[in-house]
Amino acid sequence: MENHFPATISPYFQLEQVAEGIYAAIVKEGAGAWGNAGIVDLGGQTLVFDTFNTPQAAQNLRAIAEQITGHAVTYVVNSHHHSDHISGNQVFEGATIFATDTTFDLMRTKGRPVLSVCVPNLCR
Repeated sequence: MENHFPATISPYFQLEQVAEGIYAAIVKEGAGAWGNAGIVDLGGQTLVFDTFNTPQAAQNLRAIAEQITGHAVTYVVNSHHHSDHISGNQVFEGATIFATDTTFDLMRTKGRPVLSVCVPNLCR
């Protein structure tokens, strides 16, 4: 089992295999992504755990997840409502996104004011 990938695989994170079919995407300090993410090969389907804080980092995560598993991302799991775990959700069109009821409610209530300040007219 190869547990380290070349540092150049992503400008945003270092990818490490932690078990068969399970990968940790650990952010590179100062590289434009916050938080960490995970990739799980479900055998014919791919799950991504958390999606970083920017669409750019999330798009890179999606591309690498699909490259190493050979399958489209089918599922996204958000661990909690903080922006460094959910702000990349937008690039996972077609995937089913899972969160607890509490996380979903906090994304709707606490997330909208933050998004409306960052991106005017987005939350109308």
